[in-house]
Amino acid sequence: MKSVNSKNSEHDSALQLLAQIAQAGLSRTFLLIGPDSLSKTEWVRTFASRKKTPLIEIPCGTAADRRLEELAFAQETAGLLLLKDVELLDLGAQRILLHLLERGSQVCFAQTGTELAERVKDGSFLPELWAVLSAWTFAFPPLTARQEDFPELLENEFARWSARSGIQVAFEESALQKYLRFAVSMEAVWRGDLRDLRGSVSRMAALAVLKHGGSTQHEEGMREEGMREEGMREEGMREGGMREGGMREGVISAEIVHGELQYLRGLWAGEPPVIRESAGEQASETARKILGEERWDGLDRFAKAQLADVLLVCRQAQSLSEAGRVLFSSSRLEKSTTNDTDRLRKYLLKFGITWNEIQNAQTELTGS
Repeated sequence: MKSVNSKNSEHDSALQLLAQIAQAGLSRTFLLIGPDSLSKTEWVRTFASRKKTPLIEIPCGTAADRRLEELAFAQETAGLLLLKDVELLDLGAQRILLHLLERGSQVCFAQTGTELAERVKDGSFLPELWAVLSAWTFAFPPLTARQEDFPELLENEFARWSARSGIQVAFEESALQKYLRFAVSMEAVWRGDLRDLRGSVSRMAALAVLKHGGSTQHEEGMREEGMREEGMREEGMREGGMREGGMREGVISAEIVHGELQYLRGLWAGEPPVIRESAGEQASETARKILGEERWDGLDRFAKAQLADVLLVCRQAQSLSEAGRVLFSSSRLEKSTTNDTDRLRKYLLKFGITWNEIQNAQTELTGS
């Protein structure tokens, strides 16, 4: 499976430095900070494979102390150790790990989604172990911060699904664009990071195959005939998997995408929206430009703060209805029927503001 060449500078810089230090053998401990993500795990697996070094993966939330103790007393401890959710280790397991890292030759990649310095302060994490693990620390941004990478990440997940199933699916162009617009919107919180994306791809692909009339017997037949080589599969996905055209077994329609987006909204119900900038000056500038200096200055501080936040959401939303869903995300769950668009429109009209004015003001401020 091809790796994604990240266009996100934060992710790319962290990954490049990690690769350079690890490949040169300049450190035996690496602390990987970020959301629980499959991407970091897969990078470590690929690294171990290329180095032709055994990799031992330990989920720290389940019987990790026993596994670490076995390693500590083993005759040979060389190789790579991948600790998932290292913050979940109890103090006993932490002491064993510290002994292993200080006495052995184990190279350790430790993953965490929390700030270990805070765990050290509250006494739940050994300061000595933290000092050893944090010699090299790499922070990776969540999926929500990697908007520029999303098309390639999506393509890669479909290539992965195709490689495992032996079946190719394609997006209708309009369906693909609809999915991508949602994927980088404020509503798409991607709580499970790459796992959420992988689940979404699996559901849409399966529905496309079922709609196309695919069957288990047909799938088995394809496997018995022999699956294509990895490179051919990936090339086929690039040419025919993401978009229309090329060899495929199912088509992801706008209807399938619509159903998937509804499912994801339900999955993330109650989660705060993804706001990619502070409300501060940019939202205030938008309000000032629309209302005029005199009207804006005449508002109470409370009204200014509320209006600025509403305009911030409207600036980042792709439609009035999306902005309404984000702004009323909690109260809408208590209603039998919702009309978020009308509620937001009425709020804006109290200030004499229309949706078009917000979009026009944003264009003038950004110059785009």
